[in-house]
Amino acid sequence: MGIGDIPKNAAKLIKSNHKMILWVNLSDHLLTPYMSVNYYKNLAKTFGGYDKLHKNIRMFMFPGTAHCSGGGIGEGPGSFDALSAIEAWVERGQAPDSLPATLYKANQFGVDFKRPLGRTMPLCKFPEMARYSGEGDVKDGANWSCVPGDRGMLRIGESGRQAGVID
Repeated sequence: MGIGDIPKNAAKLIKSNHKMILWVNLSDHLLTPYMSVNYYKNLAKTFGGYDKLHKNIRMFMFPGTAHCSGGGIGEGPGSFDALSAIEAWVERGQAPDSLPATLYKANQFGVDFKRPLGRTMPLCKFPEMARYSGEGDVKDGANWSCVPGDRGMLRIGESGRQAGVID
């Protein structure tokens, strides 16, 4: 597609009513997640806000996951089914408000899908943030939810400002 990080380059994708899912590993040690946050914020500003942008492009943030979702490195759930999510969106009009994600425990070769799960949780579309219900196992995704209309991921702390996150 070659849109790079220039928001106006996504105009053809949006005008054609194509769909795109972006995901960002918040503990990525090679690519700062702030670049993706700034890009998505600029997309929203360019194309009429988050509600309009969500008709074509959705971004999901993976807490505690390393580069390329970490392959079991880190504490966050980095495994998810992007193909089924985009297929449901394109073929049935069911846009993903959240993606169920799983942390599989690693072995010396990477992820071992036969080992017990480390944790599960929903990953909310940006700028929503997953919220723990306050009851049950914190590692069980059933005890987490995405609150429609939440803007929790838009709050910028001092570290974000120093790193160049835009308002």
